[in-house]
Amino acid sequence: MNTSAQPVQGSLELQLPSGLSSASGSARVSIALQGNQSQTERYLLHGAPRGRQAAQLIYRPSDNADGFSRGRIYLLEREGRIEGLTTAQAIEADSGSSKNLFRAARLPGVLDGPIPTPDGSSAIKGRLAWYDAAGALAAGRYVTVELVPAGGGNPVAKGATDPDGNFQLTLPDASAEGKAFLPRFTLGNERWLVKTSDKPYVWEAPEVTAAAGSIVDAGDLVLPKGLPSSEAAWIHGTVSKALDAFASRNIDIGWWKQIGIEWPSGGDYYSWGEVNLTEPHQWDVIGHEFGHAIFFTGTNSQAGGGQHKIDECYTSSLAFSEGWATFFGGVCHLDRADTDARFQFLVPRRAPIRIENVPADVCMTEKNEWRVSAALWDLYDSNPDGADGVAYDFDRIWAWMRKGNRMGSLTNFWSVIKKDLTAEELAAVRASMQQSGVVLP
Repeated sequence: MNTSAQPVQGSLELQLPSGLSSASGSARVSIALQGNQSQTERYLLHGAPRGRQAAQLIYRPSDNADGFSRGRIYLLEREGRIEGLTTAQAIEADSGSSKNLFRAARLPGVLDGPIPTPDGSSAIKGRLAWYDAAGALAAGRYVTVELVPAGGGNPVAKGATDPDGNFQLTLPDASAEGKAFLPRFTLGNERWLVKTSDKPYVWEAPEVTAAAGSIVDAGDLVLPKGLPSSEAAWIHGTVSKALDAFASRNIDIGWWKQIGIEWPSGGDYYSWGEVNLTEPHQWDVIGHEFGHAIFFTGTNSQAGGGQHKIDECYTSSLAFSEGWATFFGGVCHLDRADTDARFQFLVPRRAPIRIENVPADVCMTEKNEWRVSAALWDLYDSNPDGADGVAYDFDRIWAWMRKGNRMGSLTNFWSVIKKDLTAEELAAVRASMQQSGVVLP
């Protein structure tokens, strides 16, 4: 795939759905390859207001057009430069590269002076942040960071940012004095990797000169604001709350192998060990799809397939896997004590999706995913309402999930619980889940 800049011949046409004015659709756009149809290249346009398939940007090449760059990252960054945001320029994003490399910046501020180390080692520290979907600075948590020689070469040190976005890497030897290094950040770690076309999102910060026997401050480093490529960090930040759900409860995650997250993709789904996403700001959709990844990666569970509507009944197997994914998203993002726990973007037709107060018209029984997610939420939440008087934390629920053998329904899950609770506790759980619309055997 050729992603180098080329002269483009042809015409661009912006098609807006009815009710969306050209003014509201002319906000910043990010372009993701959706497919092609004859000589028409179709792209997804995300504008203001945001929304899936808000509009289409169609490129119609002329008969003698000489090739067209289809690299998604090139297109994202090209769009940024059109806006005059020169920091959008990709350093390295051609077909021969193994990564999509962009530029980070250093925020103005006073740097800490070199701090002597007791053992005479040399190190570089700093802090990473990005602007979240609301435009506020957020800590760049759990991001892989490397120190690369400014003149080129392989990384000399590697680590990760902590939950507050801080990092400190020790250089291999004292010969680093006076040498310049570039902090390089990858949106991922050993648990997940945000990427596009199998190339990770990577940012390179301004160089830092090492000092012998001292810690040098690289400063507050930030990803550029308002650029489509930087929105990949929103996904990373959302997924990081899944790690918090386990780490805050000291749950072993030795089973958790790296999960690929493809963005932008043509849909929101989990398949073959990879999460695919369309909208980086939809925290609950991201949480749901990543919940599928956790379900299949961390448990011996199985799921049914087929089409499903959130308010209808189908198979108990499909409802269990879909409902559990939604429940896990709630564990990561919702307040356990919320009297009206709900999701914002899941299934716009029925949004907001309430799992503490399920609408009465939603199909009953464990064959409905909404009911399953609500039943699991009532098992977990700390809001005692009606017959719901139980509150088992996620570590207990996860332990039950791990005990199951080829678990494929809420009834299978119930059979595991029954071996671990007293008769009185089981009666309370049964009453809680029945209030959610699920009658257990």
